[in-house]
Amino acid sequence: MRKSISLLLLFLSVSLLGLGLTIAWRDTQRQRQLTRTDGWVAGYREVAIGRGRPQRKKFIPRVEFATSDGSSHAFESNVALSAMKYGVGQRVTVLYDSRSETPGAHAEIEGVGLKMPYVIYYIAFGVGLIGALGAYRSTRPARKFKSRA
Repeated sequence: MRKSISLLLLFLSVSLLGLGLTIAWRDTQRQRQLTRTDGWVAGYREVAIGRGRPQRKKFIPRVEFATSDGSSHAFESNVALSAMKYGVGQRVTVLYDSRSETPGAHAEIEGVGLKMPYVIYYIAFGVGLIGALGAYRSTRPARKFKSRA
């Protein structure tokens, strides 16, 4: 019974390890396919989040950028920030899909919103690693110590 639970824990832990690594790899591949360009923060849209009072304010940056062919585009970030992280007019690096007919629809500020938070990678990888080590240790036979009598 104990061995089957350990094997189940080992399987689930290795699955979490694989999941964390796969998500990180796919996110990295997606980042490499995007084109980088300079953009600037044109302003913010303020939104209230939560029910009742007080509501938390979030700020969604509006960014303008020009693609490599010279066409100008604008977009609102997919991520609402808790503070105005960028000043209006500040230059930012924009990632966009140059193969898209509407690059502004799939653009994002580099480091904001494109990647899943690294915390998810670390949690999946860490829990998987700890579980795998624990399951491995519990499947090994216990050592017998000799008494010094």
